[in-house]
Amino acid sequence: MKFKVSQKLYIHVDCDCFFASCEVLRNPQLQNKFVCVGGDIVIACTYNAKYVWIKTGMPIWEAKKILKNHAVFLVPDIAYYTEISKKLMLILSQETLKIEVFSIDEAFCDISGIPELYKQTHKEFLLCLQKKILKEVGIPVSIWVSNTRIKAKIFSRLEK
Repeated sequence: MKFKVSQKLYIHVDCDCFFASCEVLRNPQLQNKFVCVGGDIVIACTYNAKYVWIKTGMPIWEAKKILKNHAVFLVPDIAYYTEISKKLMLILSQETLKIEVFSIDEAFCDISGIPELYKQTHKEFLLCLQKKILKEVGIPVSIWVSNTRIKAKIFSRLEK
């Protein structure tokens, strides 16, 4: 039995530390600080907080014990995060063939033939898209590419 290899090309776009990144976007003075967003548990934190073992799902009291007075703890503002998400999804819908929103901060997009249309390599196209999102939305994103959506998502999780 022979399997047909897909000619489609998909990307998985995932915002980096989305809720925490939104808070830094709103208040640039939080840049390079340990930012944790949550109520009873941490639901998002900046990479530097992750570096000192703060994890999603960790009780806030435990994160405060680790970070002491060196962190900023914020309550989630879902309405604000939704507005940022809408900006992201609009760019993705303009720059790709088809977008499938997966969650507030991630989506799958069909980019079959688009890099070639712009006479770019896949890497050049993805770097341009990543820079555009950072410039116009203000949020860093990770982007992974594959011939299936699931492989693009799996590969992105391996690299985070």
